[in-house]
Amino acid sequence: MGHRLPPAYYGRPYYVDYRHYRLPPPPYGYHWVRVDRDVVLVAAATGLILDVLYGLYY
Repeated sequence: MGHRLPPAYYGRPYYVDYRHYRLPPPPYGYHWVRVDRDVVLVAAATGLILDVLYGLYY
């Protein structure tokens, strides 16, 4: 946490439907995005990472 995700990863094609995976709703201005097998909670405007869930995808 405290790191930034490259801008290409926090675009709409990488958004994760948090309801489908029973993730908590993201705070305002944040999105859950997929990065390889992990899901990252990232600030849409800055790319700042708030949380990471490792190994959600197989």
